[in-house]
Amino acid sequence: MMLLVFETMNDMQLQQLMKLYEDGNRINVPLAFPDCTDTEEGLRKIEEGFTQWLRDDFFPKEENTYYVLEEEGQWVSTFRLTKIDDFYFLEALHTPVALRRRGYAKKLMNEVIQYLKQRGSVILRDNVRKDNEASLAVHRQCGFTIEQEDGIDYLDGQTYPKCYGLIYEEK
Repeated sequence: MMLLVFETMNDMQLQQLMKLYEDGNRINVPLAFPDCTDTEEGLRKIEEGFTQWLRDDFFPKEENTYYVLEEEGQWVSTFRLTKIDDFYFLEALHTPVALRRRGYAKKLMNEVIQYLKQRGSVILRDNVRKDNEASLAVHRQCGFTIEQEDGIDYLDGQTYPKCYGLIYEEK
């Protein structure tokens, strides 16, 4: 397994990332485009919007980074980090449904923590739905604890009562 670190992505890498997120993006089609009756068209729109956001808003910001775990040439798990003050905000942890329960998310998280430790102290914050037992278990196994009963989107300050605010801290 290999940790891939991206501070930018080319078109081919963005396509691979969209493939990795495909099952999650499919679930979001009715939420993002409730009037869209063609799932493939909705998926295309979501992927185009996501790709554009990554190009225009995410990657241009200093220290914003995507991490991908690769096994035998296949991307198997991913998430992104945004640097905010003295911590990193973790978002979009995803392993495709067909690849879950193999330890990929835990391996990715631990690899990134070790990578960041080489650069100094590490503080990570994340929001996880209170009913997402699998993700909560992975976070706990990697050293995260519940910091807040309600999660906070550190990018816009919005509070999420259905999520826990988690923290990993090692100085």
